[in-house]
Order: sequence, then structure tokens, then C-alpha cells
Amino acid sequence: LDALLGTVGKAHVPNVLTQALFKQLFSFINVNLFNQLLLRRECCSFSNGEHVRTGLSQVEQWIANAGAELMADSWEELRFIRN
Repeated sequence: LDALLGTVGKAHVPNVLTQALFKQLFSFINVNLFNQLLLRRECCSFSNGEHVRTGLSQVEQWIANAGAELMADSWEELRFIRN
């Protein structure tokens, strides 16, 4: 995520497009992770749930550090997997 944000910044991509890019990226992550958890029985365990929770907290922290002007409401795109 840092590399992508750096590349977008170096290319002087407008904030609106950066927001749309990360919103779509997090939406893709949300759907893929949600589907994997539903489709693969071995993924449905307490320990895997803790790994997902830890990963999501790291993503939330990354979004906060990246700044609201670039991330907008990207965190909301992970709503299905967060709940």
C-alpha cells in the first residue's frame, strides 16, 4: 500500500482519483477476503479470525496515517469483513 501511495504521489495523481483507486482496492480486498472466509472451511477458526482482526487494525492504522484527504471513506469499503 505504501508503494502504491508513493507511486501515485510521484505521478501527481489528483486526490479524487487517488481516493477512487484506494476505495476500489479496499472493496476488492473486502470481497475477496469475505469470499475466502465463507468458501474455505479451514479459514473459519478463532485463530484465523484473530489474524484477520489484527490485519484489519493494521489497515485501519495505515489509512489513518495516509490521511483523510487521500483515503476519504476507504475504511467503509471493508465493512463486510469488519462486522
